Amino acid sequence: MEALGINLPVLIAQVINLAILFAALYFLLFKRFLKTMEERKQKIQQGLEDAERAQAEWTRAEAVFQERMEQVEREREAIITEAKEEAERLRAGTVAQAREEAREEARRILAQEREAFEVQRQQAVADMQNQIVGLVMAATRKVVEESMDERMQRQLIDRFLSEMDTLGEVQ
Repeated sequence: MEALGINLPVLIAQVINLAILFAALYFLLFKRFLKTMEERKQKIQQGLEDAERAQAEWTRAEAVFQERMEQVEREREAIITEAKEEAERLRAGTVAQAREEAREEARRILAQEREAFEVQRQQAVADMQNQIVGLVMAATRKVVEESMDERMQRQLIDRFLSEMDTLGEVQ
C-alpha cells in the first residue's frame, strides 16, 4: 500500500476521526434539530386544534343566536295573535280604539323584546369575540411566537374583529 502512497495507520486514523466527527455531529446537531422540528410541529398542531375549537364554538353560538331569533319571532307572532283576538272581543264597542291599543301594545312588547334581544346578542357577540380573541392570540402566539411583535398581533386581531362585526351585521 505504501507503493501507492497510502499510509495504512494514517488512513485508519482518518477513518476513525471521520466516524467520530459524524457521531458528534449527529448527537450534537442533528438530534437537536429533529427535536426542535418535532416541538414546532406540535405547537402548530395545537394551534390548529385551538382554531377548530374556536370555529366550533362560533358555530354553536350562531345556532343559539338563530334559535333565539326564532323564539322571539314565535313570541312576537303569539303576541300579535293575542292582540288580534282581544281586538275582536272588543269590536262591538269601540273597534277603532281597541285596534289602536292592541297595535301599541304589540309595538311596545316587540320593542322591549328587540331591546332585550339586542342586549343579549351584543353580550353573546362580545363574549364570543373575547373568547375568540383569546384563542386567536394563544394560537398566534404559539405559531409565530418569535416572528411577530405585539403591534402586528393587535392589527390582526382588530382586522379579525372588524370582519366578525361585518358578519354579524349581515345576519
